[in-house]
Amino acid sequence: MLKNYQLNRKNFIKQKEFHIERLRFDNIITFEYFKPHMQFLIDSFNKEYKWDDMFDINDVEDRIKAGHILFILYYDNNQIGY
Repeated sequence: MLKNYQLNRKNFIKQKEFHIERLRFDNIITFEYFKPHMQFLIDSFNKEYKWDDMFDINDVEDRIKAGHILFILYYDNNQIGY
């Protein structure tokens, strides 16, 4: 389930210890380890929205093989976006 989080000065000061990280994938070998993370994000999106043009994990792999770059965003060690 996606959570709306609004950052402001008050809650930033309290929660500044959280770690935000972005991982870059430009080859399929590196992506294989993180494939379950991307599948989780796709499944989470599909639970919230019905969109006929939504890609699947095979499309992600094909795009990486074709030279596209994928970024996965982590917040406090949890995948939250791509």
